Amino acid sequence: MKTKKIIASALAFIMATTVAASNVFAAGETVKISASKAEVEAGAPFSVDISFSGVPATAIKGCEFAVKYDSSVLSITGVEAGEITNTGADSAENDISGESPAFFEDHSTAGTINLTWATGLNDSGYWIAKDGVFATISGTVAAGAKAGEYPIEIVAISRDDLDGVNNSIYVGYLDNGKAVEYETAVTNGAVIVGAVTTVTTGTTVTTDTTTTTTTTTSAGGETTTTKKDDTEVKYGDVNLDSKITMVDMVYMTKYLTGAVKFNDNQKANGDCAKDGAVDASDATALLQFLGEKIEVLPVQVG
Repeated sequence: MKTKKIIASALAFIMATTVAASNVFAAGETVKISASKAEVEAGAPFSVDISFSGVPATAIKGCEFAVKYDSSVLSITGVEAGEITNTGADSAENDISGESPAFFEDHSTAGTINLTWATGLNDSGYWIAKDGVFATISGTVAAGAKAGEYPIEIVAISRDDLDGVNNSIYVGYLDNGKAVEYETAVTNGAVIVGAVTTVTTGTTVTTDTTTTTTTTTSAGGETTTTKKDDTEVKYGDVNLDSKITMVDMVYMTKYLTGAVKFNDNQKANGDCAKDGAVDASDATALLQFLGEKIEVLPVQVG
């Protein structure tokens, strides 16, 4: 009897959340869902956290949303429930938790990860009631990935079994059978791929911003290291997408304020004043170039 009641309650919750037009919004309550950023090299593993903040005192009985990523560059190896999902609901619902745990993830379709958390328990003591990590996504960057930023986007979950299109990220609870929905705000994350290191038999080639270093070990154990100047610096292209746009200005500003870090390639490209450092003079030069006040980068400032 207990199992049937819990399944009925959970099913009622799921059905209620699929009809967004009938939901009641909790005034003044916004749950923020954010994805972190990971800086790694091509071919390396990465980990990104999906976190909640601003969880209301009324707590969360259930939520559903999806995460989109570039499957041509990123491969997902696992998705783990975060600490805030450990509410004790599964233990209280042990009759069904083995087959239907509160936390559920599906990354079987490349490019999309579906995430849900729901309980059939009406006791809010078993609901999500605090800020923190909701899920951790692990994966690997393709070995041949180009340097750049690959978005981790938080979006509405797709429902192929329903008529119409679902545009809603649902976070909320049931109140007397009526779905109450919190407003949501999302901050997307990214996997930022930096320098690439390639290893072959007897030879290691490491490419950074200013030099290419090749170390060759002969059969006799003798090691020779040579360096050559890198002639492919693209001044102004600090987001490494091979273009110079206002996006680069945003990256430059974030770097100067300490909000983001640059790898060696980004630092070389950011030296728009060609004075050996990335500072306010480089931002000025980049802005002048974007505003068509100067025609070429780098410029000599001073």
